[in-house]
Amino acid sequence: MRETIQQGQRQVLIAEDLPPVGELKIGGDDQAHAGVVRDVKDIPVALAANQAGVGCLMSTNRDFTDEDETTLELRKRLTPMRVGSFLREVMRWRSEDLSAIKHRRWSDMEGPFWQEER
Repeated sequence: MRETIQQGQRQVLIAEDLPPVGELKIGGDDQAHAGVVRDVKDIPVALAANQAGVGCLMSTNRDFTDEDETTLELRKRLTPMRVGSFLREVMRWRSEDLSAIKHRRWSDMEGPFWQEER
C-alpha cells in the first residue's frame, strides 16, 4: 500500500507492505552497484529507494546517513536522513514534539499515526 499525506507544503509518501529486502531483484548483481553505499548488504535498499523515486530515505543505519565519501553516490540520488532530522526538517516538528515521543516505540501505537482522528 502506498499513501501520500500532506504536511504543510510538503507531501510525504508512506509505504507499507513492501516485500522483504531478500525478495527484491533490482539489477541482479549487487557488486555492480558497489560504491553506492558502504555496506554491500544495504545495496538492495538503496536501489529500491532510488527506483521508487523517493526524495528522502529515513534510516538509523549510519551506512546510509553518514555524510562522507561512502554515501556520496547515494546522496546524488536521494537524501538519507536520521529519524529526528526527518521529523524536524521534513515534517516540521518542534523540539517539544520530538521530546514528547523520544522513547516511543512502534509497538506502543495501536495503528498508523496518519490514520489517527484529530
